[in-house]
Amino acid sequence: MAHSLVSPLTHPHLNRRRWLEGSSTWFLVALSQACLRLYLPHLERLVEEVLHQRFREEPAVAPDPELERLLPY
Repeated sequence: MAHSLVSPLTHPHLNRRRWLEGSSTWFLVALSQACLRLYLPHLERLVEEVLHQRFREEPAVAPDPELERLLPY
């Protein structure tokens, strides 16, 4: 019989969040789009929270001068 790595006292939502936090950003973006298409609002909300937290923690990116030259407006 296989033993679960999840504690019976741990809420499944917390385990899902930990799993999502360990996933790549590209995967999370794709999962967010799939949740939107398949109408999975609870999972989509959780994925968006993790993505928002990840983007908020990243340092600001300097503007690309090449892009400004191509798009002057």
